[in-house]
Amino acid sequence: MLKLKIKKKGFTLVELLIVVVILGILAAVAMPRFMTTRDEAQFRSCQSNLAAINSALDEHCFIVNIPATDVDDAVLATVLANTARFPDGPPTCPKDGSAYSIAAGNKRASCTNHGTIEAPIPPS
Repeated sequence: MLKLKIKKKGFTLVELLIVVVILGILAAVAMPRFMTTRDEAQFRSCQSNLAAINSALDEHCFIVNIPATDVDDAVLATVLANTARFPDGPPTCPKDGSAYSIAAGNKRASCTNHGTIEAPIPPS
């Protein structure tokens, strides 16, 4: 009788180990890049929120006829409560959800995490 060789299909342990090592290396390279991109996106989103809030503050000061030097957190709360301008509710910082406040020096909206709108882009 002739014995037929049965070919076993599948991967060897060494082949699987090589694939796992390659995936680990790719993850080690990609994660810092992903984290940097996420932080920059949060920063830019926060700056966009600050620009919208400052624009709303300017409009409110013009309509109500108050000087920009009199802007405080109460005026900011009034502006953020405007559902026509912010239908989804007051914007918050995308990093941790903290609320915006008025900076003491320039009387503009600022973020506790990202500063004012003039803040430079954080280093990568």
